[in-house]
Amino acid sequence: MLRFADHGAHLAALRAAALRAVDPASAVRRFFSPADVAGAERVFVVGAGKAGAAMARAAAEILGERLTVGVIAVPQLPTSAAERITFIEGGHPTPTEGTLLAGRAIAD
Repeated sequence: MLRFADHGAHLAALRAAALRAVDPASAVRRFFSPADVAGAERVFVVGAGKAGAAMARAAAEILGERLTVGVIAVPQLPTSAAERITFIEGGHPTPTEGTLLAGRAIAD
């Protein structure tokens, strides 16, 4: 049986490991590669949700110049941008003007 002298440090290490395991950008980096869109002439990134900004930035890094454009609806605008990706703040579960704007931008 494992014994830990400092339970607080042990819990902090477990929490940090759990957060690393579910990091949205890391998940994209693990499961998405340029080979996934090898035959595509243009690549668009669209999405919505709390993890959308981190996932879109990771996808943009992976795609590089292959990325045509992207639109992501997020509950709060991210502090850092991604080239060729537009982030639009929208409400959830109650739609806001931003939600409608994001939907129109994705459709366009």
